[in-house]
Amino acid sequence: MKKTIKVITVALVICLSFLTISCSTTKNFDALPYSSHTLSVEEKMEGAEIPQISMSMPSVYYEGPEWKDRMIQDIDSAENYIVSCFFLGSICDENRDLFEKLEQKANEGVQVYLMSDGAGTLDMTDSRYHLIPLSTITNKNIHILIYNPFSADRIPNALKLLKRDHRKFWVVDGYKVSIGGMNVNYSSMSSTENNGQRDSMYSFESDEVGRILTEDFIEDWNNNSWKEISEDQLVMKKTALSTPIKGWLADQHGNNDNMAKVYSSVISSATENVSMLPFMPAMTDSVFNLIKDATDRGVEINMLIPQDPRAGLASCSRYLTKTYQDLGVHIYFEDFGDEIPPFLHEKLVVVDSRYVLFGSSNFNFRSMDLSNEVVLVADSEQFAQSIQQHFDGLLSHSREVSADKAQEWRTFNNFLLSIMMYIGG
Repeated sequence: MKKTIKVITVALVICLSFLTISCSTTKNFDALPYSSHTLSVEEKMEGAEIPQISMSMPSVYYEGPEWKDRMIQDIDSAENYIVSCFFLGSICDENRDLFEKLEQKANEGVQVYLMSDGAGTLDMTDSRYHLIPLSTITNKNIHILIYNPFSADRIPNALKLLKRDHRKFWVVDGYKVSIGGMNVNYSSMSSTENNGQRDSMYSFESDEVGRILTEDFIEDWNNNSWKEISEDQLVMKKTALSTPIKGWLADQHGNNDNMAKVYSSVISSATENVSMLPFMPAMTDSVFNLIKDATDRGVEINMLIPQDPRAGLASCSRYLTKTYQDLGVHIYFEDFGDEIPPFLHEKLVVVDSRYVLFGSSNFNFRSMDLSNEVVLVADSEQFAQSIQQHFDGLLSHSREVSADKAQEWRTFNNFLLSIMMYIGG
């Protein structure tokens, strides 16, 4: 019991310390011009220096095996290079064919660079029972970098270990791109019928997105590896888009702090409704101010929280329910009765059936302040309507939380767990 109290106390002190000293990005939620509802999304993105891009209509994959098949197809077509960044990476029976295809292309002369966060070996999903580390790959033609690994020599700088690379993206030859929430592990690559997670990956063509992500990848690789990639080593091909859609790409890495600016620019532009899959929405006052401003203007905000099998994280979200209700947000929790559904890991925002924000970022303090993240905002009514239908389908298996239930969840134990989620979520 004493040990448990000590652990909670230490975690609480660390979390509160970071909440006190950190104002670098979450403050951007209610800062001008990003929080203005009189400026257009275009004007706010320009003010935030978020690059505007053109892209093909994305194909969306909600099942790991389907997206993996698409990725193998893209890899098979590679002529010059493949780069990928993912948070949790490991080898298992469900993704072995993906790594075999990577090895085949690498042996044919295609350059393959994979960057995985050091948390991969600490995977706490069901993947931990099917985990073969990436370090077991012996093919020297496949270049692997572990970002910010957990090791004894890093203990003196332990606080730096809070910085994680949470991005999930693939780029093939500079124009074939996939962005989303799927990791390269058992939980992401398994079908939902086989205990896999419900998630999403968006695959499309865009040499503008491909160029930005490739250049950022090279910068991150060279800052963390003795074996550098030269600027002209990876040849980026151009592609002609027949019916392009407009968007903006935010790649938060290094000292870049653009994630909050993008979320704020999109949410503050809402005039009718916002649909959100936030995933562990532990936020700060600046975010609450932005949301309150939107609901005060008559914007309907629907937030769907997944049925989390991890008791601790489920308690965090429950504690925060009343906070969001008091801001005028409609909070829904998944409800499948006695059935336990596959875990919902999606990150998504749809605004006014026009803007779709998707990528790796959770809607929480950690993703805004302590992680490398990548999101893309697509401006397309056609695309947004199809994604809204997907959200509405998820909402049909949920129930809105009553004010009485939200108050019942407002316990001290849930409060402690919600505090810890600011750092660990």
